[in-house]
Amino acid sequence: MRKLLGLVSGGKDSLYALFLAYLHSFDVVALGTVRPKKGTLLFHEPNVDFVRIHAELLGLPLIEVRGWEDEALRELFCKAREDFGVNWVSVGALASDFQRLRFNWVAGDCGLRVYSPLWHLRPERYTRKIVEDGFRFMIVSAGVYELRDWVGREVGPENVEELIEVAREGRFHPAGEGGEYETFVTDAPFFPKRITVKGERKEGIYYIREVELVDKG
Repeated sequence: MRKLLGLVSGGKDSLYALFLAYLHSFDVVALGTVRPKKGTLLFHEPNVDFVRIHAELLGLPLIEVRGWEDEALRELFCKAREDFGVNWVSVGALASDFQRLRFNWVAGDCGLRVYSPLWHLRPERYTRKIVEDGFRFMIVSAGVYELRDWVGREVGPENVEELIEVAREGRFHPAGEGGEYETFVTDAPFFPKRITVKGERKEGIYYIREVELVDKG
């Protein structure tokens, strides 16, 4: 039995990897997230508190740990194995050897195998595909000048090509793999409801303050 922990941050890549795990018949038994210390290079930071909403929508328990990179990751993976019997973990790594090697190393220490279905997908094709498959996501931080006005803006079928074109002109990774932007997923094909958010933009980051679950239709 392939019992899987979904390592999620609230962003598009980790949740799309989880979506593919469902499609490939993994038995997803829990979600896990790390509340990192400031300055982490391994984890997504903005709005991680609201991963609980994704867990609620999927009807899954959420394991949360706090701490610094490898230590927190090891605590999370080993706890998931002990409490839920998982033997796999899904991750949303696209092109970062730093991320992929760290995830694989720590997972191996805890006796887990890593499912990383996004690894080395073509960036523009992937960015377009995730929207075609029914995902919507909000850009909640921007690390490049070209996306300064996109913070707080949702990306969907109506504007994904615009995002790809901005990335092409700015010569940065269209999926944000280099830290060009971070996201929060507001809808996905395996969510029974979509998420609407209220918040505020401050110092280049969109901070979510309230969420509401809305019927699709």
